[in-house]
Amino acid sequence: MNCVAVDLNQIRPGQIGPAIGYGTFACVSRIAGTSLAVKVPFDEASHHIRIEQRIYERLGEHHLILKYHRQAIFLSGGQTTPVLLLQFLEAGTLEKSLNTPSEAVAYIHSKTVIHGDVGCHDFLVQDNGTLALCDFGGSSIDSSEILEFPKPRYARPRPRLGEKPDVKDDIFALGTALYEISTGQTLYKGKSDKEIAALFRSYTYPDLQQLSPLGLSEIIRRCWSERYADAEQVVCDLSKVLPDFACSALRPELRHWCLSTKLLWTTSLLSIFALYIFLSA
Repeated sequence: MNCVAVDLNQIRPGQIGPAIGYGTFACVSRIAGTSLAVKVPFDEASHHIRIEQRIYERLGEHHLILKYHRQAIFLSGGQTTPVLLLQFLEAGTLEKSLNTPSEAVAYIHSKTVIHGDVGCHDFLVQDNGTLALCDFGGSSIDSSEILEFPKPRYARPRPRLGEKPDVKDDIFALGTALYEISTGQTLYKGKSDKEIAALFRSYTYPDLQQLSPLGLSEIIRRCWSERYADAEQVVCDLSKVLPDFACSALRPELRHWCLSTKLLWTTSLLSIFALYIFLSA
């Protein structure tokens, strides 16, 4: 759908439909007659909109990040509120797709952004079936304070009281997202927040042996046990177990290494299979 001739500099209540999503600091609605959504902060939350605007501008246009158009003004009750104009995606949020969000996380980390609340609820499914990471209102940019924190099943246990969140928190949450995407189930469903935190602190994880594809369980376990230094390593490992994984978020030299490793691994398997056939003949 193309945008019609409406004033997108000053948005009024009559231009927007019912809310299609709620967060901690804002709600999102579609702008009537356009392919845009507007994110309107709740009272006293304009600061989060400014942070999110900075982050979207830093990230620029990327195929795994929700498209940001620009800032606008929302006029209601004689008051003006800064809002964000974003791409509207009909498909909504990620549910059971196995398309991995790891490339998006690796990309934002390369721009000195820490999301802080990575989860299936923050990935939208684009019209072509790929994902777009969104909702940066509580995120960190250039080591700024993180203002929003994940639900317990996405939360990395803190080894030290008062430890500042970092990329490891996003990677830990990525492990939970990959688990929930691949199983179609909520991690530790039915457990209380306190029980979930205790399970993570004791390194007690659900049975991962039946996950598909082969190798995904070890990647998730490594995310949860903080054995990845950065999200690019997650992308690289996923490239070895997902046949069509493109590694598009990686630095060129790391992408080349990953693809070479995948080729070597595939060649080795074919050689072993050929030897087996030869010996069985």
